[in-house]
Amino acid sequence: MGGPEADPRATGQESPTAAVAHESREEDAALSRDPRHAGTATWARDFVVRQEAIGVAVPLMVLLAVLWFTRPGFFSTFSVEATAAQAGIYVVVGLSQLSVLSIGQMNLALPAISVSSAMVLAYLSQSVKIPFVIAVLATLLVGAIMGALQGILVAYGGLNAFITTLGLANLYMGVMFLASGSAFYPGVSGELARLGTAEMLSIPLITWIAAIVAVAVFVTFQRTVSGRETLAVGASNRAALFSAIPVRRRMMLAHAFSGLLAAAAAVLAVANLAELDTSLGQQWLLPSFVAPVLGGSLLTGGRVTVVGTVLGGLLLAVLQSGLVVLGVNQYWYQMGLGLVLLFAIFIGQARVRYLMGRGG
Repeated sequence: MGGPEADPRATGQESPTAAVAHESREEDAALSRDPRHAGTATWARDFVVRQEAIGVAVPLMVLLAVLWFTRPGFFSTFSVEATAAQAGIYVVVGLSQLSVLSIGQMNLALPAISVSSAMVLAYLSQSVKIPFVIAVLATLLVGAIMGALQGILVAYGGLNAFITTLGLANLYMGVMFLASGSAFYPGVSGELARLGTAEMLSIPLITWIAAIVAVAVFVTFQRTVSGRETLAVGASNRAALFSAIPVRRRMMLAHAFSGLLAAAAAVLAVANLAELDTSLGQQWLLPSFVAPVLGGSLLTGGRVTVVGTVLGGLLLAVLQSGLVVLGVNQYWYQMGLGLVLLFAIFIGQARVRYLMGRGG
């Protein structure tokens, strides 16, 4: 990154992650000392505001209660399994966007990466007939490469992430159409089909895979150096650079990881639908933001919540399935997603202002 970078321990500077932790401890101590905050009502309000996932947990419980009393059939075995599988896909889609939200950027090419990766999977496993595991690994590699390409352009080329991912989305789709000829796979077979129907403990295997992915992402951000450095980059590029964090490398890897997870979501979606066409994933862009943002992640970067994203994905799946059971037109679902996203952004900003005011 051009020239030696000072070691923060040698200069007496505090790393961004340590500074955030120190600031949080000081804020908590100030709140406990201030007699104005000693009341039970105030304590309860502080507790609720500090729970990042509260904005998705409450609507989810309300929606489930409404469906329980109005449409008990929603909780049939078939309906629950279908919703759980769809929730797993939404969770992985949300985690894909979460990867770049962690650095304060966005991946508008997520749907294009997904459908392009799905075409690679279908071609390799259904047409070429190569072993399923190899086909899946090749699909994930293609997704990671497409994500890394946009990461290189943004991190090392200095291009705007919004424009770059938007432009690459059209590039990826164009290449995919030219290469595949708008191929349509009306049915998948072999291990890919069995993946979509397999269960473990009466829970779809797709849901289990999504849970494993969520745990891996949680551990990455909370328990590894690279994850904490990525969040530090999202919190402040300049502070991260002064702390000898490889900023551009972390940005590039965040995009590559996003592409990898977008391809993983495509694998699960193809298995779940048991078919593939070029419309796969085209409606994923808005849900990819709703799940993490509603769960408490910040669009500005530096703060993500995997648990909130998982709950957000579950809420999206329940909402989509619930509208079908209630007989509501699916166009209302798209409109509702937009309103939910705006509401989540408003709540997130209000939380930040409230906590900053209390910390002052």
